[in-house]
Order: sequence, then C-alpha cells, then structure tokens
Amino acid sequence: MLFLATNDGTKYALTINNKQKLIDLFFNYINASLTTTNALKFSQSRIKVESLFKKYFDKDNPDAKLKVNSNDAETDLKEFLKFYR
Repeated sequence: MLFLATNDGTKYALTINNKQKLIDLFFNYINASLTTTNALKFSQSRIKVESLFKKYFDKDNPDAKLKVNSNDAETDLKEFLKFYR
C-alpha cells in the first residue's frame, strides 16, 4: 500500500501490484553501493527516476504535469495516477 495525503487534506490509499517494479525503480536509492554486478541496474534506476521527476515534478520545467500551487485537483489526481502507473 502507498498512502498519499494532499495539502488540502484529501487522503488516498493505493495498492502496489508489482513490488519488484517499485524496488527496481528506486534501486539506486535502496542500494547505496555500486558494484560491477549491479552497475547497469543502478544506472537505469537513476535515469528513470530523474526522467519521471523532470516530467512530473520539476519546478523548473514549465511543462511539468504536477505543480506545487495547482488549483486543479482533478487534473492533478489524473496526472499523479499516470505517474504512479
């Protein structure tokens, strides 16, 4: 389960169906030591996280899907669910 609370007090509970996919996404944060065995997975994880961050959350990206001061909760929820997939 993933729990999310918004600034306006809305709360969501989301189910994680593929635990391994989530672990792989955050591999470089979970595994602090880079080895020759995990170098590719480590690099892929970092690139994917950076790409998702820029697309959805980067305040310096004018096209970011989710903005800090957005007043459009419905669109924000739809974009967050796209991100979550």
